[in-house]
Amino acid sequence: MLTHRALRFALSGFALLVVAVIIWVDLSTDLWQKYVVMSGLAGGLITFVLSALVIDRLISRSAHERWAPVTRLALGDFRRRLSADPSRHDVATVRRLDDAPGAADALESLIAAAAAERDVLAATLAQWSTFLASSADVVDLIDGAADLATRLDRIGELAVGLRPAFIAPDADTVATRVTVRPELAAEIAAYHEAGDALLAQVVRRVGR
Repeated sequence: MLTHRALRFALSGFALLVVAVIIWVDLSTDLWQKYVVMSGLAGGLITFVLSALVIDRLISRSAHERWAPVTRLALGDFRRRLSADPSRHDVATVRRLDDAPGAADALESLIAAAAAERDVLAATLAQWSTFLASSADVVDLIDGAADLATRLDRIGELAVGLRPAFIAPDADTVATRVTVRPELAAEIAAYHEAGDALLAQVVRRVGR
């Protein structure tokens, strides 16, 4: 599956190839003189490609440079809110969730912690996503944060599904506990890995 940046490069390469073919045809043949409508379409295509690949990119780069200090502020705030140790600026990891709750109290703490982290992510995205999406090339970070929120929702769902096994254990709920606990642990491990990777990206962007 192509990433957004890879797709953009692929489309840019294809567009440049088309422009090169148009110019080659113009220099080598009299096709455009014979077919005026086609020559007009070709000229429009060249104008569109130049606008999309050159002018828009220059304007976007200028906007990114202009708002770079605010972008670093936004990313720094993002790192601080999600990091287990906000005082560390060189490295960051997300706060750890208990992947093996052994009692009802521990399970409730996990549910509350997952919900709290989800609320922090939602608040951070609500505050900064509009600015970052319009003023910085950080779409991958915004998408990564949304993915983390989805993982936290899934963790909360799995943990809530374990409640009966702790509150009123019987044959059915114990069987559910045996089935769900490994899935919950795997989902929490995946959240930790994805969250650490996202914060590592944020630290690199802030340090630029």
